[in-house]
Amino acid sequence: MSLTTQKNAWLAEKGFTIALDAPATSALAVNGVIPAGSIYPANDATAKGIVVNDTELAEKQGLALMIKGVAYSNKLPAIPAAAAITALKANGLLFVNNGAVL
Repeated sequence: MSLTTQKNAWLAEKGFTIALDAPATSALAVNGVIPAGSIYPANDATAKGIVVNDTELAEKQGLALMIKGVAYSNKLPAIPAAAAITALKANGLLFVNNGAVL
């Protein structure tokens, strides 16, 4: 893979994941790879979950998405936007930063 990520350093505890078909393209992709820890499909009110593993779009891999659980917001590739936190919290995905639940 072209990206080096510290696998799931953002994961505070095991969560519930679902599998999706990876999109052909994504604004989240860096050199054709959606990095683990990306808020998907966007870091806004449309957020559905957090990408669990680096996903290469060219290989048409499945996309593992954590939709419930707890994640360290300060260890994600991008700090979650307030709208994303609200959307994900409604589905059971919480964020922790320095011991405080956001």
